[in-house]
Amino acid sequence: MIDYYNDNSDVFIKSTVDCKMDEVYEPFLKNLNEGDRILDAGCGSGRDSLQFKKLGFNVEAFDISEKMVEAATDLTGIAVRRQSFLDIEYKEEFDAVWACASLLHVNRKMLPEAFKKLHEALKKDGIMYCSFKLREQDYIKDGRSFTCFNEIDLNRFIKKLGIFEILQIYVTHDSRVDRKNELWINTILKKSSTNQIDN
Repeated sequence: MIDYYNDNSDVFIKSTVDCKMDEVYEPFLKNLNEGDRILDAGCGSGRDSLQFKKLGFNVEAFDISEKMVEAATDLTGIAVRRQSFLDIEYKEEFDAVWACASLLHVNRKMLPEAFKKLHEALKKDGIMYCSFKLREQDYIKDGRSFTCFNEIDLNRFIKKLGIFEILQIYVTHDSRVDRKNELWINTILKKSSTNQIDN
C-alpha cells in the first residue's frame, strides 16, 4: 500500500487535493470551537489539514507514505509526521481526530487497535470523524487493501468497541468528478470514558 501512494503520489494528489468537501466537513466542524486541536490521521495530500488551518484550528497531521508526508508538509506548512495508526502515542492531546478515507487501509483485524489509539489521543469528550467505502465486502486493488462497511456493520463495530458514542452516521457520494457513483459511509463519534475494547 505504501508503495502505491509513493509511486502514484502525483496522480493521487491531483485527483483529490481540490475536491469540495463541505458536505463532509459540516457535521464534524459543528462540534468544534475555533482554536481546537485537530489530528488529521492519514492526511494524504494535506487538503483537509490546510482547510482546518485556514479556519483557525490548530492542526497536526501524519501519513504513512513518504511522498504524502512531503506533499502535505509543502501544502500546509505543518511538520507532518510519517507514521501509521498503530504508531500513535498521543495521550489526551486533541479535541478532534479527522480520519478521512484513511482507516479503510487498516486491516480489519487491526482496526480495533487503531481505534483504541485514536481514542487515547482524544481529550475527554473529544470528537472523531472517519469514513469507509460503502460496500459489503473488503477488497484489494492496485496493491491497496480496503476495509469496507455498510451502515449496520459499522454501527455494530463501533458499539462492540465500547469506547465511542455514535453521534451521526451519514452517506455521501465521492467528491471526485469521475467517482460520483462511489458511496462513502461517514461517522461522527464522541469519546466515551471507558478504555476497554471488547475483542
